[in-house]
Amino acid sequence: MKCKVTVLDGQKSSEFYVDSGTNLQKAILENGLQINAPCGGRGTCGNCKAFVSGNVSDITNIERKKLTEEEIQSAARLACQTFVMGDATVHIEQKKSAHIQIEGLDYQVDLSPLVRRINISLPAVSLENCKDDTERIIQSIGEKKLKFIPEALSKISNVINGEDQDLVVTCTDDFIIDIGTKLKETSDYGFAVDIGTTTVVGYLVNLVSGKIEDTISEINDQTYYGADVLSRVSYGKENPDGNEILHTKLVEQLSRMLKKIVDKKGISKENICCMSFAGNTIMMHFLMGLNPFRISVSPFTPVTTASLICSAQDLGIEYHPKCLVYLLPSISGYVGADITAGMLACSLTDKDKIQLIVDIGTNGEMVLSKNGELLSCSVAAGPAFDKTISPLVPISTIS
Repeated sequence: MKCKVTVLDGQKSSEFYVDSGTNLQKAILENGLQINAPCGGRGTCGNCKAFVSGNVSDITNIERKKLTEEEIQSAARLACQTFVMGDATVHIEQKKSAHIQIEGLDYQVDLSPLVRRINISLPAVSLENCKDDTERIIQSIGEKKLKFIPEALSKISNVINGEDQDLVVTCTDDFIIDIGTKLKETSDYGFAVDIGTTTVVGYLVNLVSGKIEDTISEINDQTYYGADVLSRVSYGKENPDGNEILHTKLVEQLSRMLKKIVDKKGISKENICCMSFAGNTIMMHFLMGLNPFRISVSPFTPVTTASLICSAQDLGIEYHPKCLVYLLPSISGYVGADITAGMLACSLTDKDKIQLIVDIGTNGEMVLSKNGELLSCSVAAGPAFDKTISPLVPISTIS
C-alpha cells in the first residue's frame, strides 16, 4: 500500500509516497529532503526529532529514553525509529545555520598546474607543408614528447580546416588532451576542494597568477547520514545502496558547488582546466565510489591511499565531465589526503626544523617532522567539542 507523507520544514512543504512499513528517516532522505542524523539512524543521538501525526508505528523504548514526556505528549518522534504505516504529516524543526571558516594565510608557490593551455598559430597546409595535423600541432607547440589521447585526436577533423588558425591546445606534461578554438576568456582556472567530514570548501584558483579568485563553502550533504565518518560507514554497510547513495550525494554536491562558483564569476566552465580534491581517507573512498568498511575495523586497511588522475566523469561529476581531476594521496586509514595537502602547504619536509602540524576537525590529525622523519597520528576530535567525551586533563590545568 502506498502512503502519502507530507513534510513541513519551516516555510517549505513537500509531499511524496512510500510503501507501508518504510522507515521515516530513510524516506525523508531518499526524497531529497534533509533531517539531522548524526548517529546514522541508530537512535543514539536523538537529533532526528520530528513531530509526527497520522498513521505511524508505535513509539519505541529507545524513543522514550531520548524524548521528554512533554515532547512525547506533543507527538515528537525520532524519525530513525519511526515507520510509516499510512498517510502521515511530519514537522521538522528548522536547522541552525553554521559558520564555515574559509580564510587562511596566503603563501607563495611555484605554479605548475596539472593542466596547461597553450595558444598556437597553426599555418595553412600547402604542397610545401603537407605534414599531418598532429605533427603540425606538436611542431607549433615545440614539445616533441607530447602525444594525443584518443578523445583529443577525434576532435581534430572537426576543429582544423586547413587554413591559418589560432587554436588552444590543452596539455598535461605528456599528453595533449583537448584542442579547440581560442576561448573568449584569457584566464585559466583550477577548482581545489577540501572535502571535510562536516564541511566542503572549494577555491577557484587563477592558474596564471596563482591567486584565489573566489571561495564557496557548504555543509557536507552526507552529514544527514551521520555526523562522523564511522556513522556513514555503518550506513553504507547496513543499507543495500548505502555507499552508492553517499557517493552520489558527494559528487552531486561537488557539481553544484562548481556550477555556483562558475556562474558567480561569470566565466565559462570550459575555463576550468583541472580540479583537485583532498579529504580524509574515508571521504576519498566515498568520492571514488569505493567501499570504506575495512577502514572501520582492525587492522584499518584502505582500498587505496594512492593519488589518482582521472576525468570528472569517472567520478560522476557531471557538470564538467571532461575536466581532469587530481586526487591527493592519503597516508593511512585515518591520516588522509587533507593532511598530505597541509604538509605540502607548510613545507613540513624541511629537514632543518622540528615542526608540528595539527588539523582539528571532526577528525583530528597531527604530523611531527624532525630531521626529515615524519610521524603521524589521528583521533576523533568532533565528540570532544560536542561534549560527548570529557577532556582527560581539567581545562583549568592546561597552560
